[in-house]
Amino acid sequence: MHLSHSAAMRLGSVALCLSAILAAPAFAADAPAAPTAECELHVWPSGGIGVHTAGLGVAFGAIGGLIDAEGRKSGDEVRAEAASTAFGPDRQLATLVADAPAAALHIPAYRVVPHDKPLDVKAIGTKLRHSDSTAPCYAELITSGLLFYKGPIYKGTLTVAFTYLKFGAKPKATSSYRNEFRRALDIADPRNAASIAEAGDRFAEIYSQSFKQFASYAAAQPAWK
Repeated sequence: MHLSHSAAMRLGSVALCLSAILAAPAFAADAPAAPTAECELHVWPSGGIGVHTAGLGVAFGAIGGLIDAEGRKSGDEVRAEAASTAFGPDRQLATLVADAPAAALHIPAYRVVPHDKPLDVKAIGTKLRHSDSTAPCYAELITSGLLFYKGPIYKGTLTVAFTYLKFGAKPKATSSYRNEFRRALDIADPRNAASIAEAGDRFAEIYSQSFKQFASYAAAQPAWK
């Protein structure tokens, strides 16, 4: 078969293009997807549970209250140690992580990053990032206080406080929300250290209930301060 010069030129061009296409590496198919900024929710437990018990001395004014507190100081230290052992930082974190904090706070895309070392009390009050993360999509949830109180009449309560901070690209929080919740402990003998030490499940229950309530309030805040 005889081809004209122009037809032969066109056929040669098509063959050259086909060979170039077949030889070219499949960059579009093999190239990984462009990385996206990962959102992080960093969470911290409390350093321990504070304990304050009061007797009938509080009925006699400020002086009576001071005398009463001084007389119970050493006992409260023992009770605080028992409470902190029953519901220490490790168990707090386990309880919090089990409650899916990112989803509860309506930020499900955030990866939860637990910190087992509690923050310093003074550091909690600052609105700067408390970790060395540089993620541009970043938030913090801090257990900012746990207090067991036993008055002269009631069986005892546990107050749980949380602080929630959200950040932009800068190190200072763009918004913050703090709240605390108090619930009855219902311990059979709230002044007895051994009884307190066995109340870990009750501490965990109240802690979980308090966080869920906190999260529902935090997610509904129209504009944090």
